[in-house]
Amino acid sequence: MKWKDRWWVPFLVVGLLVATGVWASYHLVISPDSSQTQEEIPPTSNSALELEGSRVPEFTVLDKNGLDKTDADFSDKPMLIVEWASWCPDCQQQLPVVQEVYKKYGDKVNFVMINLSDPNIEPKEQADQYIKREGFSFPYYYDNGQQAADSLKVQSIPTMYFVDKEQNVKKVVIRFQDEASLEAQLKTIL
Repeated sequence: MKWKDRWWVPFLVVGLLVATGVWASYHLVISPDSSQTQEEIPPTSNSALELEGSRVPEFTVLDKNGLDKTDADFSDKPMLIVEWASWCPDCQQQLPVVQEVYKKYGDKVNFVMINLSDPNIEPKEQADQYIKREGFSFPYYYDNGQQAADSLKVQSIPTMYFVDKEQNVKKVVIRFQDEASLEAQLKTIL
């Protein structure tokens, strides 16, 4: 067989190299080791989920008038605390659901909607414009310097905290909640 009849050999070599790379990627990087159990994987340290079952941490936020509000200012009722930002796609999906639930439970639960304010990323004016444009009526606050986010161990947004009247964090949710799920969680703190 002459070399010109072997034109397919380089393609075969490249194909084998690609197949080997795909196999190695899957088995060495993507596929979990079957001998490793869920218990062996350490939880993420400093996670908001660690707050479940403990007292809500102290935090301070600013209201629209520039006045400080602390967690104690919301202690007269159970709380739904939501850390959010207007630029966050998941928040844009979650906040209309929170608005609907606020209409039903706003008199029984303190909705503490904390905007992750940052002069470079999310100025207060941007948050105000977003709230106005979307027609939300829930109360919202600014987290200047992300002090509240740090206290609440926020790692991603939106993060929702369901806090009972005794100020204990009953549940932390770091994923989208439809209206029925959100209401069901709220009922656990009433």
